[in-house]
Amino acid sequence: MKILKLERKALNLIRNLFLEYNKIVVICSWGKDSLTVLHLVKRVADKLDKKFDVLWNNTLLHYPDIYKVKDELEDKWDLNIIETRPANIDNGEVEIKNPNYWNIVDHYGFPGLDGSDRSKRANSVCCYYLKKKPTKSVIKKNNWDLMFDGLTAFESDRRYMNIREYSLKHKHKGYGLVKCHPIGWWRVKDVWDYIEKYDIRYPQVYDNEVQNYTKYGYTESICGHLVDRSIRSGCWACTLPISHTPGKLRQLRIYYPKMHEYLMKKAGLAKEIAKRKLSSKGDSINERFTDDIRDYWLERRPCFFDQV
Repeated sequence: MKILKLERKALNLIRNLFLEYNKIVVICSWGKDSLTVLHLVKRVADKLDKKFDVLWNNTLLHYPDIYKVKDELEDKWDLNIIETRPANIDNGEVEIKNPNYWNIVDHYGFPGLDGSDRSKRANSVCCYYLKKKPTKSVIKKNNWDLMFDGLTAFESDRRYMNIREYSLKHKHKGYGLVKCHPIGWWRVKDVWDYIEKYDIRYPQVYDNEVQNYTKYGYTESICGHLVDRSIRSGCWACTLPISHTPGKLRQLRIYYPKMHEYLMKKAGLAKEIAKRKLSSKGDSINERFTDDIRDYWLERRPCFFDQV
């Protein structure tokens, strides 16, 4: 069985690293991939009678069931969870007090919504201050020397290239520790086979399927290698993936209507999508795009705002 071979390889890799390092942490988002790695690491730790920490970057934008999974497994698996939240922003250009995703959107726009410099800046600022900076700070405080994560090569072309270049284990210069991706070469089906085999609790968002945006998804070839497109459990308001994964907005509209309404109306994503789809300049679309027009388009099917 394929999953058994993959499982054994991952366990051997984790076991060897447990014998080599002392201060170990698993970074976990409570999504399917990091849950699989967390379960694998726990199996090894229990057998070796060794301790490890769990790092959770709470971006404050998780799907509702993520919090339930975290609370249940924290108690059931007796986990020592260290939680981070967005760090203060002061990058020389703008200072945001009490930073969060919405404040970043106000200053830089929506991350990854298009190829503009402003959009790219929004993406880098969001990722750095909601995840990377808090992670770097807490690593320094806890002196971890080994980190496990759930990164896989088939999530994107960038991750494929990173794992191919650095392999499953490498020294992370920015974090000052060794990072390991135990399931780096697992496919989506492999992860679900493992979760089903061990009956691991996972977030409900994966079962909220719409058209081809599903639990198992589909595969496409990018730059000569395969990328798995399936439901993700990251930040529900993140606009980075919607250009190539339009099912995310459709899923949000159907299964999380209040969150979808907030994103489209209060946060202004509907207007931003309209600007790009209608190829209009900001001033002209601002004059013509009234709340009544927006609401009318939101009610029509197929929904105008399901895709950029």
